[in-house]
Parts: sequence; C-alpha cells; structure tokens
Amino acid sequence: MRGKKVLSIIFSTLVIMSLVSGCNDSSVVTIDEPIKINKIQEEFQSLKKDNENAYKEKEELNLSLEELKAENRKLRKTLEQRTAQLDKLKEDKTLSDKEIQDLKKYKDYDELFKILSQTVNKSKNDINVIPIYGYDINVDNTELISWMPLISSNGIDKNIEILAKYMENHYFNEGHIIVEEIKEVDGKYVAIINLKERESNIKANTNVWMSRYFAGSAGGRATESKLKYTFLQPDYCGEWIDGVKFLYEGKPLVLDHVHAPDIIYREEVMKNRDYTVADFIGEPRKIYSYSGGFENGGFSREIVEINNNIYYEKFSNTGVGEMSKKYSFNNGTLKWIYASEGTDNWEEPNNREEIILQEPIQIGTSWTNDSFEKSISMITRVGEKLFTKAGEFKEVVEVTTFFSDGEYKVEYYAKGIGLIKSEFICFVDELIEIK
Repeated sequence: MRGKKVLSIIFSTLVIMSLVSGCNDSSVVTIDEPIKINKIQEEFQSLKKDNENAYKEKEELNLSLEELKAENRKLRKTLEQRTAQLDKLKEDKTLSDKEIQDLKKYKDYDELFKILSQTVNKSKNDINVIPIYGYDINVDNTELISWMPLISSNGIDKNIEILAKYMENHYFNEGHIIVEEIKEVDGKYVAIINLKERESNIKANTNVWMSRYFAGSAGGRATESKLKYTFLQPDYCGEWIDGVKFLYEGKPLVLDHVHAPDIIYREEVMKNRDYTVADFIGEPRKIYSYSGGFENGGFSREIVEINNNIYYEKFSNTGVGEMSKKYSFNNGTLKWIYASEGTDNWEEPNNREEIILQEPIQIGTSWTNDSFEKSISMITRVGEKLFTKAGEFKEVVEVTTFFSDGEYKVEYYAKGIGLIKSEFICFVDELIEIK
C-alpha cells in the first residue's frame, strides 16, 4: 500500500512538472487545470501525512522491540536462576536416589554386614542399623524381619526420610510414603507421615492403600504394626523421634479395623527391658555343654566363682584342653580380661581386653575390639526367642561382629545363662545341655 502511495506521489510530481513546462511553452491553460493541480497537491499532502504516520509507527515499533528485548533479558536471567535451582534439586535427588539405591542392596545378612565390616578400620564408625518390623498373623505378634543401614551423622530428619523411602521401595511400592514434617508437640518431636496414592492409581481410580495394604482386619493390623513399630523404633538406642502421626492423602487415617490415634508416642510401644550385662553371664557351679568347637569335638564352660564384679570360668575343649578365663562386668560393660592354659591360674595379671557385651542392651548399641583382629560388634536383636538342643530360650540378645576382612560372626546370649549359640562362616557352636 505504501509503495503505491509513493509511486502516486512521483507520478503527481511529474504531472505538475509537465504542466509547468507547458506553461513555459506559452501553451494555453484551461480553467480545469488549476483544479487538477490543487487535487494533486492535496493527495501529495495526504500521502506525506501517511508517510509521517508510518514513520511514527516505525519508531513506536522500535521502542516496543527494545522493551521486548529488555523483558527477554529478564526472562533469561530468571530462567538461568531456575535452571541452577533445578540442577541443585536434581543433584540432591541423585544423591538421595543413590543413597536409597545403595540401601536397596542390603536384603540379607551378607550384603548388610559386608558394608558394615568395611568401616572397621575407620577412625569414626558412623554406620549403624535400625530394625524393620513385620507382623506374624499366626501368633498376632510384631517381629523383627530385617535391618536398614543408617548413617548416624545424617540427623533425625534425613534418616526418617530415608526410612520412608526404604519402606516404600521394599514393602509398599504401589503407594507413596511421604514425610511431610517433623514438628514439636508438647516438647516432643513428632513425624507427620502421609500415605499417598501413586498418580497411576489415581488415574485408574484405584485405592491401593485401602484395597490392598489395609484390606481386612489381618492385613490392616499387619500394615499398622509394620509402619508403627518401624517408624517409632522401640528397640533402637540412638537419637530418634518421640512420636508419629499417619495421614492418608493429607487427612487423618481412619479405618474400621485399625486403631490409629492422632499421635502414637514411642513410649507407648517401647518394651520395658531394663537388662544389664550381668543378666547374661550364667550361674555358678553349672556346667554348660556345647556342640561344635575345635574339629566339632564340643566344649564346655563352668563359672567357678563370682566376686567383686569378676567371674572365673573353667573352659574345656577336646581340641585344645582346659583353660582358665576371667571376665569383668562393671560400668555397663562385660569384658573378657584373662585367658591361660590350665584351670587354676587365676592370680596372674590380666592379659586381654575384649568387650563381649555392652549396655544399653538395645538394638544399635555397638563397640569395637582390636585385641586380635579389629572388629565392630553390634546388638542386632533384643528379647528374641531361640531354640537349641538344650531347649527354648525367650529373652535372647543377638550380637553381630563384623571383621575387617568382610566376614561376620553372630552370637546369641540368653538371660541367666550367657552364650547359647554362635555362628561363624560354616561353623556353629550350640548349647546342648545344662547340668
């Protein structure tokens, strides 16, 4: 359109020039010709005005372009900031996922204890374990079914989040377990745990938590026990939360066959087991006989005397003969402090320093020994039942020892008796008789 106007202006100018030239040639000018000239001049002025408006529009467009460029620069800067934040979140998530992925490997003794044994030679042992609880519907009882590695220095908040992910990945993988917050309630720290459906469940109009995990009275009790006891950790000796509150999709969890109070406090589920190391040393003048030992020849031990927090033990092994042993139990620690050939060498100086058991008698209590091979020992079960050829023992403490070469040993101590079973690689020592 503007091109046509410019051509029109040029044409009109040529016409005017022609008319003027015609006048110079003394041509006769008619009355209509001045009218035509005025009309052309009006068109010229109109086109000039249009041109000025077009130029003004161009300047306005240029101004708008600069504003757009400035806005674009702001948006780019904001995008860079958001990208940096997203990268940081991705990095944090990658670290968290790696941590969870590492945890997913520990499904049995071998994998779990292998990684723990690798920390034996470190100056600071920062790795611990916490139990995972299950529910035996046949006897209506909560039981320990597994362990999860825990890094003590992470702090409670992060360890609770890791535990939630661990539980989701291993036991409730069709739903989500979200730690919304850990808040203070009446001076106690309470974790708010939100049980949520996955997006795929919502799209399919499926309610997995209610239709599967909490389905039926037995299923509901099993899920309730597993979540309640695992999050509250009644047997763990380390720093932990004081209570837990479960939500479903952000609302209080209400079920017909499950008792889920507003807040469940840890003290309500903790078992009153005020054990001391003195509970696990046995009785004087009783002979405890075992299978296993050197070349499976068996062995026996007898507590000769208990005096001033020291007990004296005769040890007889068909492969190595008789030995004298001394143990001390004070300041919450049971130690093996002396060993010698023969059975009457009690007066010689102590010649070893090996911790056997340490208070508090709770899961997670750990200690180190380096008298022979450096090792870390940890209480991994408390108050368990165990059968041996000598009968059933109900108050049993399990101690697992991790060695620097990757091997581990599991020992079981019964209240009032002491050692009743030991497992190391393929070797098993087991109490078979008490007389």
